[in-house]
Amino acid sequence: MVGKERVKRIILYMALLLSLVLLAFVLSKSAVNHYHSFKDQQREIKNANFTQIESWMTPRTIIRRFNLSESDLVNELKTNSNKTNFRVPLDSICKKNKLNCSLVVEELNKKIV
Repeated sequence: MVGKERVKRIILYMALLLSLVLLAFVLSKSAVNHYHSFKDQQREIKNANFTQIESWMTPRTIIRRFNLSESDLVNELKTNSNKTNFRVPLDSICKKNKLNCSLVVEELNKKIV
């Protein structure tokens, strides 16, 4: 009787181990696919020729691509540079500061022309 219980326990542990290995494989494959997708998007954005500021852009992107000064951007967002996360899109910052994002984008586009 003890031998059968031990065999059942070993089979159960092997099944559990196999399940964990398969789960790890599936998750790693998914992570690799997402990584490649992200890299493709980054490459596409980097090579794109944007002529205007858009609400999905981050302040960091705007400062780098359009040579807009950080102080102009911060003044337009009506915030201070210490409290602004420059990796968050403009529309999120506008929502947080209760600003009309389309007007902010329009004013920023006037400054780069």
